[in-house]
Amino acid sequence: MRVSILVTNFGKAHLFKQSLPSILPQLEPDDEIVVCDDGPQDGINDLLKTLPVRWKYWRTDNDKYRSGCKAKNITVKLASHEVCIISDPEVWHVTHCIDQIRDYLSKNKRQFIVPGSMYFAKTMAQEPKDFDLSKAWGYIPKSQAPFIGGVMKQELYAIGGWDERFKFWGNDDNDLMHRLGKNGCHHVVDNDMVALHQWHSRPPAEAMGDTNESLLYEKDKPIVANQGVEWGKI
Repeated sequence: MRVSILVTNFGKAHLFKQSLPSILPQLEPDDEIVVCDDGPQDGINDLLKTLPVRWKYWRTDNDKYRSGCKAKNITVKLASHEVCIISDPEVWHVTHCIDQIRDYLSKNKRQFIVPGSMYFAKTMAQEPKDFDLSKAWGYIPKSQAPFIGGVMKQELYAIGGWDERFKFWGNDDNDLMHRLGKNGCHHVVDNDMVALHQWHSRPPAEAMGDTNESLLYEKDKPIVANQGVEWGKI
């Protein structure tokens, strides 16, 4: 099964450069990396030009840290392959997460698979490849936030992607997972899959908003988001 790695970037090209050595060896010739640059240019497009794999790039006109929902949906629309692996730029694949997702979804198509352990670096002091996991804190992703996860593209299309009404950071991923589950595509934790979230500063205060609580718990929210608009518009 061919995969599209979906990456949304806002000022994290330096972290993506760090994580690429954990990604590239797992890619097969027809796989691709799809990047939507959702903030001020930081050279991630120039980095892509140096890669020995297929890639696609798009840039929005966004200049403020927000939810990135539209940018995430753009990566879905650009994806060529049936398996979509959502991976934040800062995620280092400790185990062969891409291979594990590819294998799992070949047998279990109607699921969203995430790592059983996501470690978080406390500082930016160490290279990811040398990182001592005993100096990080582990996290079992019961919150359903997909810092990294795999799902069939058709499942994202079926629910209309991320809800683009989420303007601020927070809860948009949880909402996506909730609607996937309501549509029969359930969240599964693979305890053999491990990833490391490289350290970066938290989003600025103005990006937090009210963390979109009202949208997350909206009464009778439909499974299909972005109704009446062209979601993931390119």
